[in-house]
Amino acid sequence: MIRKHIYCGLITVAMFVSTALPHAALAAEHNAPHKAIVGSWIETITVTGPGAPPPFKSVGVYSDDGNLVFSDQGGVTLVPPQTFSATVGSWTYIKERTFAWTAIALISDLSGNHVGTLKVRGESRMDRSGDKYTSRFRAEIFDANGLLLFAADGTNEGRRVSVEPLP
Repeated sequence: MIRKHIYCGLITVAMFVSTALPHAALAAEHNAPHKAIVGSWIETITVTGPGAPPPFKSVGVYSDDGNLVFSDQGGVTLVPPQTFSATVGSWTYIKERTFAWTAIALISDLSGNHVGTLKVRGESRMDRSGDKYTSRFRAEIFDANGLLLFAADGTNEGRRVSVEPLP
C-alpha cells in the first residue's frame, strides 16, 4: 500500500514537472534580457556637431525576430528638397541590457527619384525598468552610387509605448 502511494506521488510530481517546466521556460524566454528591447518605442533623437538639426522624434518597433522598423519626424525636407523612407533594419543582443542595431532608409527627391541612402548604426542600453533606453549612434548619408557624403554622431532616448486602457 505504501509503495502504491509512493508511485502515485511520483507520477503526480512527474506530471507537474512535465507540464510546469515548459511553461516556466517559455515565460523565462519571453522575459529574458536578450529580448528586453522587443516592443514599441518613441524616441527623442539628438544629432551632435556643427549644423545639427534640433532634437526630433521617432516611433518604431523592435520585433521578436530581430527586425526593426522606425519612422522619424521630418521625413520630408525642403532644403534640400527630399524625402526619407521609414528605416528598416536588424538588431541583436550584445550583453547586459545592451543591443546593437543597423537601420537603412532610402532618400528620394520630391519627384520620387532615388538620390541616396541613410545608414544608422547604434548601440542601445536598457535601464533596469525595461521601459527606457539610451543610445549612441553614427548616421551616414550616401549618394545613389554609394559614395559617402556625410556622417554625424548622436544620441537618443527611447521610452516604451505601453497599453493605456480606456477609462
